[in-house]
Amino acid sequence: VGGGRHNIYMHFTAREYHGYVSPTKILNLVYKLPLDFKPGSQYAYSNSNYILLGLLIQKVTHHTAQDETEKRIINKLQLLHTYYVKNTMATVPGIDVKALVHGYSFWPQGTTPYTFQVFGQDTFHFSLSPFSYAGAMISTPTDINKYIHALYTPGILLSAAQLNAFTTLISTKNGQTFVPEKSPGELGYGLGVFGEYNAHLKTMLYWYQGKTDGFEFVYMYNQQTQQYLTFGINTMSNVIN
Repeated sequence: VGGGRHNIYMHFTAREYHGYVSPTKILNLVYKLPLDFKPGSQYAYSNSNYILLGLLIQKVTHHTAQDETEKRIINKLQLLHTYYVKNTMATVPGIDVKALVHGYSFWPQGTTPYTFQVFGQDTFHFSLSPFSYAGAMISTPTDINKYIHALYTPGILLSAAQLNAFTTLISTKNGQTFVPEKSPGELGYGLGVFGEYNAHLKTMLYWYQGKTDGFEFVYMYNQQTQQYLTFGINTMSNVIN
């Protein structure tokens, strides 16, 4: 859905962004496209992989990935302001729409992949369904901090073995195994996390940046000090990126 030579994200029109788009429709579009490269030979991030994973979760558990996320993470950690959004933010059951922050898109008019958007457009009523299981969620910095603490603390969400698998990275340069001490300044990617070895601190720094139309969220985690930082921005533009 994003990244590579084929960006399904660009195929959605302004009309479709105001309505629900199913994960199956997205994956059917992806299926028609050729591979960008031979699997295992390179690296490229793509939202469609996470959409496929969401449907795999449903196949295995017989529950939607939304239900499993709520049960295993949101409810377990009592994240009171975190929601999976199937369509638009205003359609979340029980949510106070007036309390939600609006987001704005400041991509220069006429640039891709946002040719249909007006500069400074309020994206609040845009559907999050094109992001699907890859990022159709809303939260707060407080909830994200709580989640990050639980994520990197063995025994809360992940076992020690699962945490090790989570932080075992591949090089974004060539798709091969990422060896921290031998890859200073190089970026690695794991099961939903980026990592970089800091030679000065002699430790791994993990982070992730997620974004939808009009919103961006970033967290950073220092493995040595076990400190983490989270912040969100209610805008999206090529200047910030």
